[in-house]
Amino acid sequence: MSLSAVRSRFVFALSALCLLAGQAQAHFPWLAVDGEGRALVFFGENPDERNYHLPEALAAAKLNARVGDAEAAEVPLELLEEEDFVGRRSNEPVAKDAVLELTAEYGIYHGMLLTYFAKHLPGETIAAWEKAGPSKGLKLDVTPKAADEGLAIAVAWEGEPLADAGVALTDSTGETQEGKTDAKGIATFAKVAPGPVSVITNQMKKGEKGEHEGKAYTSVANYGTLTFNHKTASAEKAAAKAEKPAKAEAEESASAYPALPEAVSSFGGAVCDGYLYVYSGHIGGEHEHSKDNLSQKFLRIKLDGGKEWEELPMETPLQGLPLVAHGGKLYRIGGLNAKNADGEDEDLHSVAEFSSYDPAAKKWTALAPLPEARSSHDAVVIGDKLYVVGGWTLNGDRKGTWLDTAWSIDLKDPAAKWEPIAKPTFRRRALAAAQWNGKLVALGGMDEEVNISRQVSLLDPATGEWTELAELPGEDMDGFGAAAWNLDGKLFASGTQESLYRLADDGKSWEAVLELKQPRFFHRLLPAGDATLLSIAGASFDGHLANIEEVSVATDAKKTN
Repeated sequence: MSLSAVRSRFVFALSALCLLAGQAQAHFPWLAVDGEGRALVFFGENPDERNYHLPEALAAAKLNARVGDAEAAEVPLELLEEEDFVGRRSNEPVAKDAVLELTAEYGIYHGMLLTYFAKHLPGETIAAWEKAGPSKGLKLDVTPKAADEGLAIAVAWEGEPLADAGVALTDSTGETQEGKTDAKGIATFAKVAPGPVSVITNQMKKGEKGEHEGKAYTSVANYGTLTFNHKTASAEKAAAKAEKPAKAEAEESASAYPALPEAVSSFGGAVCDGYLYVYSGHIGGEHEHSKDNLSQKFLRIKLDGGKEWEELPMETPLQGLPLVAHGGKLYRIGGLNAKNADGEDEDLHSVAEFSSYDPAAKKWTALAPLPEARSSHDAVVIGDKLYVVGGWTLNGDRKGTWLDTAWSIDLKDPAAKWEPIAKPTFRRRALAAAQWNGKLVALGGMDEEVNISRQVSLLDPATGEWTELAELPGEDMDGFGAAAWNLDGKLFASGTQESLYRLADDGKSWEAVLELKQPRFFHRLLPAGDATLLSIAGASFDGHLANIEEVSVATDAKKTN
């Protein structure tokens, strides 16, 4: 089936009125910038078709350009009718970081009042799109956002999230993915190829009646288009990797620790009495979630000269869970379990399980479950108390309930129950938890608006007050699926960045301590002795990892201790 045929089918489905046919059914206004930086306005089935007849409504519509939150200014345009382009073009180049916006009232078509909204975004990264901000001049606004499974598209009507809006996204391969926005106006698309991306969405008002220029209409249709370039982080990383000599790659893959038996991310990891432990996690293809893609292994290896991984008794296969150590025992808290087989519709469920493992007896013991099922969270031990923060609850599909609760439990008391701690000032998942100066720290993640967060929040358990520390450095995906550890009183963190970062003693800045051989996320940072950290497994932009990178911060530790 041709791209235009796919689009025609989709638009027909979007209308839900069976009234659009012919020209209006398959053609839309598009905005672009040519090789000389000049703005373009044209009408076609897709952004590649630039020589179709320009409707009168588009010939008269005003094109505005704005930079960030600045006031939009009209862009003067001239009409062109050339062999390869029919439309309007600006005489002068527009600013490189300018957002282009256009509203065109098409008029009445088959009894329907039809209005188009078109937008073009500059830049190729999430950071650039965030900097551009929302288009307040467009009633129907479409914006790309970060997502943990490709790319999210946010749709708003008059500044408010638009639920149940049909969205079609076409990437540089010509493949069109279709979806609908959720209650927050978000539609998510997996595996969006780098390069030009176009989006079509709509807002329908069936049964709304009125008059336009003396003619009656019985319904209203608003269509929005968006064009932008998508340079995925995976493409950037792959390009950087291609430039490295084979010898350098071989050196980077070397490690004193043997690789795990399988590449895994989003697992539980802890160090206890000289052993590194790894519990379950996600294996298999990126964004493929099933019981077949959950690791069935609970493993450990001796930190001092261990050569082989030892398999231990497993309980529930899970991902998105923390594993902590205290008093010679291990504790796993919550996580995500899948009930569907590979290839079936996803049936994902957060769990409330809380269980301890005794390495000496090689036995698990069930403890008081969490007050609510929770996954994609993290946990840390401070003194004798275990703290749990962040995450969401999934109950079948991926429309999770974001959690703003946090809990603690006394690990010295076998009969202890979970106690609430001060309610966090945020809702974030895929974050890291650590301790700093005896206080709880929540680092990075993704918020409920599907924005990547590099926020670092601090809770003083003594006062119950949440405050903010310096944000994690980075851009785009940095901070998502981060890992953190307090080593010798210093807080270290990493998450997709090239560098390992350390928090300044006053909490007001982060310093790049060293360059990592393998940047990763959904991994774990854990101690392996004096001034040594292990960066363990996780995911890279090229896939899941099984290796372990040993990181020495001895020099820096001497400087700062």
